[in-house]
Amino acid sequence: MPHDCSHRDFLERQYGNSQNLSARADLYRRFSTNTYGWFDWVFDRLDLPKNGSVLELGCGHGLLWRKCIDRVDSGWSVILSDVSPGMVADARRALAGSRETAFKFAVIDAQAIPLGAGTFDAVIANHVLYHAPNRLRALKEIHRVLKPSGRLLAATVGEGHLAEIRSLIRRFDPRLLERDQDVLFGFTLQSGEPELAAIFDTVDLELYDDSLVVTEFGPLLEYVRSRVDTELLSPRLDEFRAFLGEEFRRTNGSIHISTETGMFLAAKSA
Repeated sequence: MPHDCSHRDFLERQYGNSQNLSARADLYRRFSTNTYGWFDWVFDRLDLPKNGSVLELGCGHGLLWRKCIDRVDSGWSVILSDVSPGMVADARRALAGSRETAFKFAVIDAQAIPLGAGTFDAVIANHVLYHAPNRLRALKEIHRVLKPSGRLLAATVGEGHLAEIRSLIRRFDPRLLERDQDVLFGFTLQSGEPELAAIFDTVDLELYDDSLVVTEFGPLLEYVRSRVDTELLSPRLDEFRAFLGEEFRRTNGSIHISTETGMFLAAKSA
């Protein structure tokens, strides 16, 4: 995928702060059919020892830790990091006063992690590796900072993820998907294993069973606004709002959306 200046600018607009991520999380929170919840499912797979250490790359606004704060062991060492200073600031604010001493915060690019070799029992990359311009370099860096037997938890989506939303957007204006499609489908449930297997000793894949049944207009509109290039959508926002309204009327106020989400568990040798 070419990562030219315009593409980097697009990512900076998308992830300069947590506003877009919040809109996306809200859609899942309100309309997911899996009542157990994504964040608890991810946390179940962390499996840290009593005094374990973990680095999260691409922490966003710290939602994983906010949702699972009661499950954080007081003996753990946790570093929340993101390439975006705005995201790190949002995560720090969101977790202020919530067992704050358990967390450290840092601006880190996964392609050049400024931490020592063999530091962490686990590294979490929750829907973030498809953003790395040089993913091989990022995976080598993650492998380097893991302890022997340490694990990478790399969540991503499949090629069928949110197909109905993408179909809606494509029907309205396919140009809205161009940049996001390039990013999202760089590292998928279908394509990720060979990349990980080139660096890690074992790679396992676990799938998260879910779907969305969206019954409200507003959250879907906000999700789409958070996902696509606003420079293209903004001049036609009223038109798109009417387009979505017609779709809800056509489906009697309920839109079923398929999801395809899971996690690679990639382990370093002992």
